[in-house]
Amino acid sequence: MDKKTAELIKDHIELWNETDHEKRILLADKIYSDDIEVIEPSTILNGRREIVNFIGNLLDQNQGFLFTFSKSAEIHHEKAILSWYFGPDSNPDSISGYDIFTIENGLINSFLVFVNGATEHNINL
Repeated sequence: MDKKTAELIKDHIELWNETDHEKRILLADKIYSDDIEVIEPSTILNGRREIVNFIGNLLDQNQGFLFTFSKSAEIHHEKAILSWYFGPDSNPDSISGYDIFTIENGLINSFLVFVNGATEHNINL
């Protein structure tokens, strides 16, 4: 993984753990494109401010929860995948999932969020 993308991924996790609204804005401006789109199971977010507000609400509703890496991120062709856990210190892997990023011009331009077990349609193969 190139150093710039590794920093983007680390900063992304830091952003999603940041409880201070103003610090979230600064981090979002540093790592996301102006017109970023996030597609996650319950909603579609457009633009940095929607993401920053969504994170604030998520952290308010889940006091003491943190995002952590569940394994190393992988990258190729301006795409990256990050596997994560979300939970409190007592059960840090209580929720798991992954983000799939598109990176353009050195910034995250879009990402899909998958939360394990939270999709509308699960297909058993």
